Amino acid sequence: MGMIGSLYRVTTEELEEILNDSSILEEKVFPEEGEGPTGLLDLDKSWEGIYYLLTGYGMAEMEEAKPLCPGSSLTGRL
Repeated sequence: MGMIGSLYRVTTEELEEILNDSSILEEKVFPEEGEGPTGLLDLDKSWEGIYYLLTGYGMAEMEEAKPLCPGSSLTGRL
């Protein structure tokens, strides 16, 4: 068992709609008609590898990571 990740691409207008009514997101990601959603990128369990590529740290070393940008949660080796 582990965590999986997915990214969903939306326009600025769609984002505003989703922020105003979060039920819209469920309708878009899990459509009724058996069609898969468009704009969905399934990372499955590769999100940890992507984090390592972006930061140089594994999840076990997360506490040691230094912020790349002040106020940002994105970290990396400096």
